[in-house]
Amino acid sequence: MREGLFETHIRLIRIVYAARRATLIASLSRHISDDVKLQPSEGTHLLLWLRKVLTTCNWRRQRLPMLGFGGFEPDELEAAAIRLRRVMDQHTSRRRAKPRRRGLTLS
Repeated sequence: MREGLFETHIRLIRIVYAARRATLIASLSRHISDDVKLQPSEGTHLLLWLRKVLTTCNWRRQRLPMLGFGGFEPDELEAAAIRLRRVMDQHTSRRRAKPRRRGLTLS
């Protein structure tokens, strides 16, 4: 720590996490932007507000899942957004015919 390595590590980790956060937001925007709203949060996670209740899974009463991104590579985050879209399609009454391309913003 006396050599300044800890501060260097913290700066690097902040850059890495900012990139992963941006990747997750972009992936969610591409795949599920019409069905969720992001809530600003600190740290290595994002909070999602589901715009509709999922009918047959554990999120029935919980409309605010937390998505962690700190321990995942960009390609894993993209794949997770795609899987989340599939789960949401399976557990809601309205199915989407084609992907929508509206942007997703933090609120």
